[in-house]
Amino acid sequence: MPPSKTPAIAIIGGGPCGLTFARLLQTAGIKYYVFERDPSPESTSFNQGGTLDIHNETGQEALRRAGLHDEFKKLSRQDATAMTLMDSTGGIKASFSDDTDRPEIDRLQLRQLLLNSLPAERIRWGKTLSNVGPNENEKRSGARSWRLSFADGSTETGFRLVVGADGAWSKVRQLITSAKPVYSGKMFIEGRLSNDNPEYGTAREMAGKGTAMALSAKSALCVQQMSDRSYRLYMGVTAPENLTRPGGDADPADMDKARATMLGPRGFYANWASNTRALIAASENPWRPWPLYRLPIGLFSSEATENGGTEGNANEPDQARWKRTPGVALLGDAAHLAIPNGEGVNQAMYDSLVLFRKIMSELGDEGAQAAYDEEVDQVALERAVAAYEAEMLPRAREHIQSSIDLENLMYADDGASRMIEMFGTTIFQLALTPFAKFDDSIPPFTQAQIHQINPTVQPPATTNIDMAPYQPGLTTLVDLGTHKLELTIYGPPRRAHNPIVVIIPGITSSIKEWSAVTRSLSESMSVMNYERAGYGLSEPAPDSDSRTAEEIAAELHALLRVAKVAPPYIVVSHSYGGIILREFVKLRTLAQFKGFVFVDANTEETPMTYPSPFVHAIQGDIDTLQLCYGDCQRLGHAGWQALLEEETRPGHKAAANREVSQYHGSDKALGAKGHSEIEEPELGRVPLVVLQADYAVDLRKIYAEGVRLGNGTDVERVGMSQFTSQANAIEESMQKKILKLSERTKFQHVSGVGHSIHLAAPETVVDAVIWILMQYRC
Repeated sequence: MPPSKTPAIAIIGGGPCGLTFARLLQTAGIKYYVFERDPSPESTSFNQGGTLDIHNETGQEALRRAGLHDEFKKLSRQDATAMTLMDSTGGIKASFSDDTDRPEIDRLQLRQLLLNSLPAERIRWGKTLSNVGPNENEKRSGARSWRLSFADGSTETGFRLVVGADGAWSKVRQLITSAKPVYSGKMFIEGRLSNDNPEYGTAREMAGKGTAMALSAKSALCVQQMSDRSYRLYMGVTAPENLTRPGGDADPADMDKARATMLGPRGFYANWASNTRALIAASENPWRPWPLYRLPIGLFSSEATENGGTEGNANEPDQARWKRTPGVALLGDAAHLAIPNGEGVNQAMYDSLVLFRKIMSELGDEGAQAAYDEEVDQVALERAVAAYEAEMLPRAREHIQSSIDLENLMYADDGASRMIEMFGTTIFQLALTPFAKFDDSIPPFTQAQIHQINPTVQPPATTNIDMAPYQPGLTTLVDLGTHKLELTIYGPPRRAHNPIVVIIPGITSSIKEWSAVTRSLSESMSVMNYERAGYGLSEPAPDSDSRTAEEIAAELHALLRVAKVAPPYIVVSHSYGGIILREFVKLRTLAQFKGFVFVDANTEETPMTYPSPFVHAIQGDIDTLQLCYGDCQRLGHAGWQALLEEETRPGHKAAANREVSQYHGSDKALGAKGHSEIEEPELGRVPLVVLQADYAVDLRKIYAEGVRLGNGTDVERVGMSQFTSQANAIEESMQKKILKLSERTKFQHVSGVGHSIHLAAPETVVDAVIWILMQYRC
């Protein structure tokens, strides 16, 4: 690869996130150096930690982009994800198997995997950072340069960006905030059990290939198998910070005293079950103290991060501010130190991926080979880091809050039973429905009100204002004999045999959600918009208290026939619209279709529980459409207001309730037809695109707002956090099953965009339609 034209980036810290970021830069040919305090790559310190579960949508996503996912899969252990929970007496016990894609890998293995992917000359070993500051000697341009000083007396200069991946006690963090980590009041003390340990069989019986956790109000014990089949033991205790310091009651330098502190008559594990006490007694020296710290959560409030930082809240010290410092970025624990909650390394690696993507978006497709101008590209780097922080800071707050919630849950008097309740309810439910809520008491519009609208005249701008930029289209009411439906065709005059795009919105959703997609597609092809019964200008369906997917599909079938909208069709469906689409196809011949786009769509296997009782508890009465999409929708102000007015209209809500009442019944009806069980693909060779959303994006917003409002108990908050961490992996499994419907398919995970892809990333849907059209050119 040709040498980089961009200036070097300094990465402080050679842990998983620093090395992940280095590897990502390596793939783009961007120059970097990693400065790591370990003296050599052969440092296989016991202190490197235990085993990590790497999540599909965060840690693994970073490894995929880094080109290391295949090697990771060879090293990781999918059979190590089982969890056993019990109380301190062994009286409450439950085991859970995690079927999502979150395999385990030793921290040391992960580090070596990343090291093996990097040129040796890019890593400087034995470099403990002592200070970082501006390079006062460089005056050749207006661009900024940093000077790094190390404990060995050496210095390094010439860096335009310093990335702090230097952990809990980050030196780089001091350039952004003077906030210090806060002791949580808890600590882990780590020991190990080798394969020839006399209590090895006890550990194997308790944890197997996975993890066992025993809980009480003041202490916890975690047993976890490593790749070499040895076990790590983590004693979690509520204790003062000096417990393991020199001279403290559990100072590892005096192991007899430390064991007595754990197991003696007044020890942390005095009244625990004999098998757990035996493991502690037999755990091998040296023990490693691990006091648990976290950054103040107020550091990540909007008040503390807005406009370069302002005063924290009344409970935070004045220095708890986040100041955007040009030329500096933080990753992982340096950015958002939290006590362990299963997300730390995943969030850290995802930080690396997000920052890398933001940098690449500023450099353009040519990456490091683009023409370089110091001052111009310094500004571009600043835009990249600012965009990274805008994404990372809300996620950081949620991460720390989740760790606090889990801490409160684990160390509660009934922590074991509450954890079992959480795992038992959370594993593993997911539904792809919208987050809407409805009130059955709201009546629909009367037919007299609807008939005041002349079906042969273009509606006034106030009812169709978001359509102004479109190709000319005529809105009319089509009489099906039982009721009338609103129909609008957009785009240039349609030629014979040219396809028309037909859009099927999700349950409860107006076609107004699709105005941005329609606007773009209609520049070059025909697009049909229609409102289902009771939505928009459409009349309610008569004598129907409920609306099944089969009935809605039959309604669409009749509309096309009466309105003489001829095939061929490219059908785009969202969410529950995927069920309607598949029912609709059964009413037509397959030759009438040119393609299908399933936008985060439901299947007949969508679970009954939506999406988790914990989500309901945290969500409360939050307006999730406004919360999740108000600041990222692409409809424009007028289009957004028109949508909000429609979807809060009483008649719309009444019609939506009728659909919701048959939501799961329609899934079952589709499944009973055995659509997925036939030998030939149901849709033959008709091109099919599946767009999977980043479902956790919506859930994180709901969680943060719900916690801000005080919604949910500790159990419910931890439960929702667990659900959020699993959601994308479960959704991917279901979304990929849709690919079996056709022989010609494309799958795309739309990273960073929630369930309503068409609202926040309409270009993705447009690209899917273009891909379908290209299949007929090939």
